[in-house]
Amino acid sequence: FVELGNGEKFLFDIGLGAMNNLFSLRPDFSKIDKVFASHLHVDHVGDFMGLHIGSWLSGRYTPIHFYGPTGSTPELGSKAFVEAMKQGYAWDIATRTGALPDAGGHIEVHEFDYRQENEIVYQENGVTIRSWPAIHSLDGSVSFSLEWNGLKYVFGGDTYPNKWYMEFAKDADVASLESFLPPEALAAYFGWDLDRKSTRLNSS
Repeated sequence: FVELGNGEKFLFDIGLGAMNNLFSLRPDFSKIDKVFASHLHVDHVGDFMGLHIGSWLSGRYTPIHFYGPTGSTPELGSKAFVEAMKQGYAWDIATRTGALPDAGGHIEVHEFDYRQENEIVYQENGVTIRSWPAIHSLDGSVSFSLEWNGLKYVFGGDTYPNKWYMEFAKDADVASLESFLPPEALAAYFGWDLDRKSTRLNSS
């Protein structure tokens, strides 16, 4: 959750459990209307439904915007993800429609080519957000940078170290990068043998 001094608010990923953390901050949900997804694993986008409906109920009466990458095929991209999610909770949306301003139930998807290298995916009100490829599971993962007022924030998402991150994350004031414990420490922490640890890491 990134809140700038000009009042702009941005979410980079919205995984399972994120809404609990967000509610604990007591933000103005009517102003939280932009989500940037690094990839479509459930631990990174699984609470999008809760954000969509929860912020609508909490006064966001304008469309919510979902910025996310294409996949290697259309059904693996952000547009397909959002459409499938909407179908999955169509009953919920239908019960709110008419009782709340309908615009709040709308989702605008801004799907961009995950292969872009440091290309602008958002530019408004002095804020520039760029994306570049990340290396994680299937093709379609990205990292982001946000620049505003001479400051730079970088969100790595899930990625192995790679040439794009090394180049485009330079000079960041703040950078978020997910990491794991070394294999032996991870196995010991969870009580796994190393074979199980390897299966878990390779499927993440």
